[in-house]
Amino acid sequence: NANANANANANVAQEQDMISSSSSSPPLDTPPLERITIQYPRGATYNLRKSYLYPIHLTTNQIIVAPETNIYRRLCWVHTLYEDSFVEIGCDFGYTCGTVVSKRKLGIDKSQVSLGIARENYPMEDFLKVDVLEIDEVSMQDILLQRNMHSDGNGNG
Repeated sequence: NANANANANANVAQEQDMISSSSSSPPLDTPPLERITIQYPRGATYNLRKSYLYPIHLTTNQIIVAPETNIYRRLCWVHTLYEDSFVEIGCDFGYTCGTVVSKRKLGIDKSQVSLGIARENYPMEDFLKVDVLEIDEVSMQDILLQRNMHSDGNGNG
């Protein structure tokens, strides 16, 4: 624990140095950058600098895009609630769709082979073979309506 305390003290000192050396520097008696504790829906916590927070614009639908699969999966698990509808386009073997906790889920992929594996691994989930780049918006809306994946207009679904 001595190493952890030494590292924490070094981080605070480094933050104070950064504050005092910046061009628009506050007075030297400014406390270290303030951190807050974030608690995720499933109970995990994370200490974060307040300056790193960005506003979230709540809308009826969320679209999650990430540069790496592991980041994408984590975002899906954290930001999908049980009462949400979850549609994954490009679900591949169905892992994310199969492990997200949601009462309505649909995995879409253009590969019959991938969907066969997804159905084997997650037989209780709904998977559909569609190339979404080859259909129009009306066809996509019809698919979502047929599978009861639409929003009720109140942010549910």
